[in-house]
Amino acid sequence: MASRQVCIGGVVFLLALSIAETAFPQAWVKSRGEYFLKLYGAYLYTTQEFDSNGELQDLFEEDASKTDASFRDISFVGYLEYGLTDNLTLVTELPFRIFTSEETVVAGPGLMRKVSRTNGGLSDLTVHLRVPILKKSLAWSVQGGIKIPLGYEKVPDNGGPALGTGELDAELTTHAGLSLYPIPAYLSGGVGYRFRGGEFNDEILYDAEAGITLGRLFVKLRVEGVENTHNPPDVAGSTIVISPREGTITTIVVGDQNYVKILPTLSFDLNDNAAITAEAFHTVAGNNTLAGTTYAAGLIFTR
Repeated sequence: MASRQVCIGGVVFLLALSIAETAFPQAWVKSRGEYFLKLYGAYLYTTQEFDSNGELQDLFEEDASKTDASFRDISFVGYLEYGLTDNLTLVTELPFRIFTSEETVVAGPGLMRKVSRTNGGLSDLTVHLRVPILKKSLAWSVQGGIKIPLGYEKVPDNGGPALGTGELDAELTTHAGLSLYPIPAYLSGGVGYRFRGGEFNDEILYDAEAGITLGRLFVKLRVEGVENTHNPPDVAGSTIVISPREGTITTIVVGDQNYVKILPTLSFDLNDNAAITAEAFHTVAGNNTLAGTTYAAGLIFTR
């Protein structure tokens, strides 16, 4: 007789969706042949989440059969902006991700076992095109594109975290930016809409940032958020997908999320065409999303 279980991998992955969205939409376009290439690594370890009511709690706190749950994300990402023409910029990103979920399963009085599941590989390729509406000190652009799953399992055989939704998503955003010249600083902000495939509901996107150059040092502070078009359900129930696998009925919760993050960044110029960068992605609030801070460091190349 088939047993019924809740797949921790599916649930943890859904909580982790917010850290997988790492594109950096901007108001400015590149001239023909110009590029901005960023290669970076990122690390997150957390034992906490924001529940459906926005309250901070331990992972799977509501599940008495699990304790000491944690999630780890190690990612290596390539991000590129390239001027195809003076009025058309290609924006693309390719992440390699390693997700690990761990928990202690309580089978009975004094009966506990540690469970660890890891999945790694290429996640989702994003490809966008950006076109300018204004190109002066006040810049305004529109960007549209798609997210393409790269062949990973939507329901991994080992029950671990999936590397993406496995669905094709589309996105349309608009951004405005203001140069504060002669002060070497700028302000920008934008809004957008993500059309999501599969069981997921669409999302409204928003962000704002300010940056300043101080000699060879560049400092930026960014705030970004996602607002789901439906109230996120409790990850312990509500919207589910039943997926039979090898005699087991695996219940994967298809919840949706809201979140707000702050992203401070420091970059230091090595020369005219290269820089090193360090940043953090901290989730300050949300619903059905992981809590914690992702730390990242990498190299930037420009022309």
